[in-house]
Amino acid sequence: MNFSKLKRPSGNIKPLNPVEIFERLPNLPSTPNDLWRGQTEALEEWHKKRKESDILIALNTGAGKTLVGLLIAQSLVNEGIQNVTYLCGTIDLVNQTKKETEKLGSEVII
Repeated sequence: MNFSKLKRPSGNIKPLNPVEIFERLPNLPSTPNDLWRGQTEALEEWHKKRKESDILIALNTGAGKTLVGLLIAQSLVNEGIQNVTYLCGTIDLVNQTKKETEKLGSEVII
């Protein structure tokens, strides 16, 4: 038998599905335990259409768009995109996003 063509599964495979990324996050005291239904639906739809050039995600105020955006950004990084830009309309949103990013254990550069 020739086993030379068999490959060991890589333990470093990073998920592209943002819902799976969330599920793999460590349970930290300040992080959410679950995604809300609207967040999950938005992330699943985005993931299905991720190759399209323009995708709009609309959620109500307070529905967790920051977390959705951060999970999408992490998905793009896991895909191999080296630099992801996350734009915010106000300095308050910049600060909110920075705080949420740090809660999730990611690096943010402003």
